[in-house]
Amino acid sequence: MKRVNKTSKGKEDIERIFTEGTLVDEALVEGVQEALRRHKQAGLPIAEWRDGKTVWTPPEQIELRKDGSNHRAKLLTGSV
Repeated sequence: MKRVNKTSKGKEDIERIFTEGTLVDEALVEGVQEALRRHKQAGLPIAEWRDGKTVWTPPEQIELRKDGSNHRAKLLTGSV
């Protein structure tokens, strides 16, 4: 495995990202949307926590974001 030298600039970027939290939050939202999309597409239910109980939501009731945004693509192209 090749070792990568970490630069102070890279460390500053990572610290900034975690301090601001926005990119982390957006990445989590994108990950959840991807998981929901895959479950819906595969016809699988999801487990959700509602009113202190675990409930199963059938695939036809899984709601996806309407904007169809793909934050991961924006991160990779640097357009965020």
